[in-house]
Amino acid sequence: MRKKKNRIHLALFCSLFLLFTASVISSTAVIEEVGVGEIHWETGVIRVVGYGAAPKGIPGAIGRLLAQRAAKADAYRNALEVIEGVRVRSETLVENFTVVSDEIRLSMQGFIKGGHFEQVSFDMENTCEIILVLPLGGQKGLSSLLLNTVQQLPSLGTAPPVEILPGPVETARKKYTGIVIDTRGLDVKPALYPQVFDAKGYLLYGPTMVSVDRTDFSTMVAYSRSLEKGLAMPRVAGNPLLIKAVDTVKSSDGEATDIVLNSEAAALFRQATAENDLLAKAAVVFIID
Repeated sequence: MRKKKNRIHLALFCSLFLLFTASVISSTAVIEEVGVGEIHWETGVIRVVGYGAAPKGIPGAIGRLLAQRAAKADAYRNALEVIEGVRVRSETLVENFTVVSDEIRLSMQGFIKGGHFEQVSFDMENTCEIILVLPLGGQKGLSSLLLNTVQQLPSLGTAPPVEILPGPVETARKKYTGIVIDTRGLDVKPALYPQVFDAKGYLLYGPTMVSVDRTDFSTMVAYSRSLEKGLAMPRVAGNPLLIKAVDTVKSSDGEATDIVLNSEAAALFRQATAENDLLAKAAVVFIID
């Protein structure tokens, strides 16, 4: 009897532990809900839900097949609404481009058709729920699709010549594998094309500095709510430079996607990127609230 109770207690403990772990993971994940979809900024994907019901009077395998087909069509319809709600940068959504450009809208439709489906499930009435997954980054991702258009948008500043400030030789020669910027406390919102400025308004990092032709191109910035996870992300892993943002460039609606570094952090940023291609390969992570 005692052994049985111990097994019950162990099973209960394991269940509670799994629930706690799932809660912790969900609380640190950077997930933004848009319509019937979610933008996973940390993992770089968009997930859209689609539903479909079997026609009345058609049960069994055929009914399930028709329900799944209807769910896929629903997911495709929902996907455009979700994508149009993706934040490009302050005050700009993907919708701002699709409403003025038929070419971009058609490109979006092709992008949606290129997604893949997962997590197909059915209820007792053969109603199907399916998840459409679309990439934010990569050469076939949403970020690459809009990059040429975004690179033509005006910036708030211009980049001055790179200047290595005097300091210890070992500091100047130190090779960094990426840049992690802690923006916590500034209420920074995730976006496809955020920008980094120094205190004088000069642009340190923006869309024109990344190379979409690289095979390893992802999104401009990866986001995390965990400093430990951010420092360990593959795009910066090894020896990342950790610096702190001091301010943001707020839009008229109060949201901020662009950040500002003080003179010391900006000097470290310039040093880290002066002799390598960290910016071209988008080796940048933002830690956000």
